[in-house]
Formats: sequence, C-alpha cells, structure tokens
Amino acid sequence: MERSSSRPKDLAKAYNTVGDKFRQAGQQDKALSLYRKGAKTATEAGDIAYSNLSIAVTYLSQRMSKEALPYLESTIKLPNCPPYMLAQAKQILAAVRKAD
Repeated sequence: MERSSSRPKDLAKAYNTVGDKFRQAGQQDKALSLYRKGAKTATEAGDIAYSNLSIAVTYLSQRMSKEALPYLESTIKLPNCPPYMLAQAKQILAAVRKAD
C-alpha cells in the first residue's frame, strides 16, 4: 500500500471532524481525546490551532476554564497560526480572563 505525504494532514483533519461529531453529541471525553490526537498528528498550523481551540471550547462548555487556558495560550503562540484563529483564541482568552 502506498502512503501519501498528505496522510498526517488528512488524519489530523479526520480526528478533528470526528471529535466535532462527538462534542455535538455531548460526548465531551471522546471529543477531547480525538482533538488531542488531531493536535499530535497535525503538521500544519491551522490543524494544530483547530485542535487546540476545539479542546479549549470543549473545556469551556464544561465550565473548566483553567483547563482551557493552556490551549488558548498555545494557539496564540503558535507560529504561522491563521489570523482568524489567532483572533478567535485572543478573544476567547480575554473573555475567560475577564470572567475569572
């Protein structure tokens, strides 16, 4: 079987997509596990940022803001983070810090 060089990228996107489905179904623990796999597998900044933001949002939906903070901060520090994701991470982080 031939391996494509896009395999890790595709795999990260798949983990994130399935994570989204579990989060929408209320299965937060499964979603978090998949988002973490997505972040670990990802090779592109956009995929890493998506995973990190998804983890943060999932924690925030459970009122676990302290657990969300490192993922927001990591997204902000991520080299080549897509501008709209960077802005989103900064906005969420500011709201979380204001609420604390």
